[in-house]
Amino acid sequence: MNITDLIRNAQGGAAVGNLAKQFSLPPEQVEDLLAQIGPELSYNIEKNTLSRGGVADLLELIGSGQYDAYAADAGALANPDSRDLGNQVLSQILGSKSSSRALAARSSSATGISATLIKAMLPYIASIAMGGLAKSMQGGLGDLIKRLPQFGGSGHSGGRRGGNNSSSRRSSAGGRKSNRITENADNGPLPMPGSDVSFDDGSGQGGNPYGDIGDVLRRGGSSGSTIWTMIRNLLGGVLGFQSKGVIGWFIRMLVMRYGWRIVKALFSVVIGRR
Repeated sequence: MNITDLIRNAQGGAAVGNLAKQFSLPPEQVEDLLAQIGPELSYNIEKNTLSRGGVADLLELIGSGQYDAYAADAGALANPDSRDLGNQVLSQILGSKSSSRALAARSSSATGISATLIKAMLPYIASIAMGGLAKSMQGGLGDLIKRLPQFGGSGHSGGRRGGNNSSSRRSSAGGRKSNRITENADNGPLPMPGSDVSFDDGSGQGGNPYGDIGDVLRRGGSSGSTIWTMIRNLLGGVLGFQSKGVIGWFIRMLVMRYGWRIVKALFSVVIGRR
């Protein structure tokens, strides 16, 4: 499994055709484009997971629930917020607009699609990819939460707001009840994205079911290190990368981005000597 597969399988297997229709391209060209973009998105996600903060930021996107529809509903592409949502993903994964432009330029050279059109498509592709990733991660993250007593058991009383107790969370935001885990063991594990349960982090706005895990990751410590490794392994299983650290990622990125150029240069030298 990889990001390209996640996109192909999205929207009941119709995502490629839906993208092609929206941007007036043959489906074959969209397939070629995804073959170029997918690995780069995957490698950049892997790069982000090399830090605990990067994993926490990814969990915020996965758990936001804003991208779930892009994995299931073709009509989601018509959402007027699609471009902004996709740009949030690109900003998190690629880091800058210049990186997005560079990706568009490389993909244009490989596919023949104009860089301008690719730049317009990238946010929509990113939203579909994040929706597919969120869907694929739900089961693994749910199992992880159940295995960690500080998130799934009765001993977890802290929240994202500095350890507010359950009664204060229930009384926040005009008395709206919080559905985050409290000291009541009957609440069970954290609900997954896409459920009908609403969340409240004490600010009156919907919270993130993985927010507590993100807090632990950012605080560090031995517990954060263990969870970081476990989530990296989950992401690697979905996206097809192995947890080999910074050097392993750097080598694979060099091979992916520059390997073919090196092979062509060596081939030209060999041919020239004959």
